[in-house]
Amino acid sequence: MIYTIEIHKENNEYYGDISIDGFQTRQRIRTKAVGDKTTIYLIFESYLPGNVQGIYGEGDILLKLERKDSKKFIQHGSV
Repeated sequence: MIYTIEIHKENNEYYGDISIDGFQTRQRIRTKAVGDKTTIYLIFESYLPGNVQGIYGEGDILLKLERKDSKKFIQHGSV
């Protein structure tokens, strides 16, 4: 599986677009990015054009990005 996350700002809010590609997998997901300087949650908002699987519900926490000291961690939620 190949995962791509692009974080961007729209109207003073942050969003993360997640692409997941693999064998029989093609997911295009829009998430809302919320958090602070140490932790960011990517929360499901909608599917983007080109998505072929619909398994997440509104408000699902898909990923948690966290920084502790000089290390960075990714904790999987629903993804």
